[in-house]
Amino acid sequence: MKKMLKEEGTKSLDICHTIFFLQVQHIDVFFLQLTTEATLSKLLGSACTFNSTNGGNFTLCDSSVTGRNLILLQDVRILQSWRASEWPANMSSTVKIVFEKLDSGGTEVTLTQSDVPEPFIKKTDDWWQTFFNRVEGVLARNLVQQIFFENASPHEIYELLLDSVKMTKYARAKCEVGRGVGSEFEFYDATIRGRNVELVTDAKIVQKWRAQDWPQWHFSTVTIEMKRVTGGTELNFLQIAIPFDKFRLVSETWEKNFWRKMQKEIKDTRVFA
Repeated sequence: MKKMLKEEGTKSLDICHTIFFLQVQHIDVFFLQLTTEATLSKLLGSACTFNSTNGGNFTLCDSSVTGRNLILLQDVRILQSWRASEWPANMSSTVKIVFEKLDSGGTEVTLTQSDVPEPFIKKTDDWWQTFFNRVEGVLARNLVQQIFFENASPHEIYELLLDSVKMTKYARAKCEVGRGVGSEFEFYDATIRGRNVELVTDAKIVQKWRAQDWPQWHFSTVTIEMKRVTGGTELNFLQIAIPFDKFRLVSETWEKNFWRKMQKEIKDTRVFA
């Protein structure tokens, strides 16, 4: 769940999710959201009605959710008015679902929902998580971190990240890191695997990255950029499409097992040099 502050003249986005359908063709994902009433009822385990036209009404989960299709733009976008029966009278939200075709042939879906009554944000967010799990989408989050390495050069950081011995030391488990574009890597006794997509010496590392317990075929993209700043090196880290329920573990693993240990090693090296 992503809560954003209201700004003057704008609506707040109370719910924001990115969902990946990696084994489903783009056009099929769009129609999955506009599927037949019988299929919707089966997926949600309750009675549903759905008029899949612009202006058409729908009811979901035994009428506990009702709404209207405002815009249905095939393979591109769905815009709906949406409300739960337990919300205060005359209150409704706006749901926007955007579909983007991936190079892999799958589909990335971005869902945002604004104007959800505050006491019902978590419950509504949980409802969407259940819905997309049932239609076999992978809910995902992006991880952004910025780390400062005092008295270190970009070259030192780059070399540490591609050093199998050092990474094994930090992880306290076997790590094998390839040093060429297209080469593969393994962390934590091969429970994490991937390959190098782009390597710019002393400046940038891009990898496709997945853990053994992630949904089958689902990969995230890791981008690490290093630049020299006053007093050391700034590392900017972005990992896109981490499965929602694995986000905290992945975030803590990078911070505790790698960044902090790298900072300590660099500091100790300077002290005893």
